[in-house]
Amino acid sequence: EYFFSQYRAQYGRTYLEDFPFIKAMAGPRLRRIRAAARQQAAENDRFGAAGSADAGPRLLDVGCAYGPFLQAAMEQGCRVQGLDISAEAVRYVREQLGIPCGLGDFSAAGVEREITETGSGFDVITLWYVIEHFRDTAAVLGRINRLLKPGGVLAFSTPSASGISARRNRIRFMENSPDDHCTVWTPGSTGAILKRFGFRLRRIVVTGHHGERFPWPVPLDPGGVVASGFTAVSRLLRLGDTFEAYAVKERDLQ
Repeated sequence: EYFFSQYRAQYGRTYLEDFPFIKAMAGPRLRRIRAAARQQAAENDRFGAAGSADAGPRLLDVGCAYGPFLQAAMEQGCRVQGLDISAEAVRYVREQLGIPCGLGDFSAAGVEREITETGSGFDVITLWYVIEHFRDTAAVLGRINRLLKPGGVLAFSTPSASGISARRNRIRFMENSPDDHCTVWTPGSTGAILKRFGFRLRRIVVTGHHGERFPWPVPLDPGGVVASGFTAVSRLLRLGDTFEAYAVKERDLQ
């Protein structure tokens, strides 16, 4: 239901109709992933998360939906695999895109069987607007650590509790958060959280800049001059309502 009626109500089109736009967002994300892998490899004097000379990096997209990021990553030479809780989405990825995809909840016990035979050895694990849905984030981050190779890249996006919407009205921001969002993150706290689970934060990219959400006596037109000016301020001050994090695995957990 989310991918069709709910998605259309929010964005004016279904998820599949929005597929090309979502896929296009993968380009900058994949460039940031490669940059994080190269930086780690240079520091460690090893190839790290970039894979090997004769094989592309092995990538798992958790909560892959209908697979736009997977398809883009595959076209750029990654060996991709998905996981989602929607049977219809998994079927589409398998049958229409021809990409391996498991059906299951990443936080559930034994889910590794749906992901890989060995249960380890990914170069990249991504979660685009997924990590906030898990009740036990610690268990999820621990599982990611186990599944990633040393030097592997963890990349995710999530709503921000330090964006303009939360700063404008924290109570309303929390009330408007979807019921299935179990955690809310801030860019400033992400590095310390990830460090506890063996990761080193490499980059934060603040996204979701909405000038029309800034305090103003009357509602602002998103395409108007005033809203555009506030959007520029939002980019300058990193007040976007979402952000992306790019980290590398530095150590195994005990």
